[in-house]
Amino acid sequence: MLKPSDLTKAELLQVVEILAVAAGGYYLDRALGRIETQRNDAHYEKSRKLIDEERNHYAAYFELLKPYEGRPLMDVPMDVVKKAQAEWDKARAAGKEWDRLNGFCGKKRKSDAEADKAERLLVLPCKVGDTLYEVTGRKTISEYRVKAIRVELFCVFIEWEIIEGFVCKSPAGINAGEIGKTVFLTREEAEKALKTKEG
Repeated sequence: MLKPSDLTKAELLQVVEILAVAAGGYYLDRALGRIETQRNDAHYEKSRKLIDEERNHYAAYFELLKPYEGRPLMDVPMDVVKKAQAEWDKARAAGKEWDRLNGFCGKKRKSDAEADKAERLLVLPCKVGDTLYEVTGRKTISEYRVKAIRVELFCVFIEWEIIEGFVCKSPAGINAGEIGKTVFLTREEAEKALKTKEG
């Protein structure tokens, strides 16, 4: 005698159809509802684990760097920086997996597309934690880390802290409009601008 595990997918579907006709649609609906509930429960559990994993790795990241709060990056031991970066990467990976699992991966949400079309979507030039490079009046390049980005009434203001070099424009930060003029997203762009300035 055949067992359900011996059947092909097409044969199993045929058995389901025969049973549905014999028992009525009510039992088929109940069986399908139960399977859907099991799938939803498994999806919820996986999503919940990813959220917890992301939160735990971010917490570990901040805990590692907490003793060095307010101090220059150069004062943080390299092994601590590497451990913190590993925690940050694990948190980001868990977040990206959650996005993929829940359909937010690699495509604009409908609301974003509508906002973009209506010119209400603001694309920021950089993100918190990025490094920016400023061409100074002394013909050198200073490095800054982005601390915060504020959307204000008339501009987008980027708060930063000096990593290397000296402050040329402002110790607090810059208007985002300076990016591409005196402040750059990569060292290569800054070096090219510096050569142009010298030439």
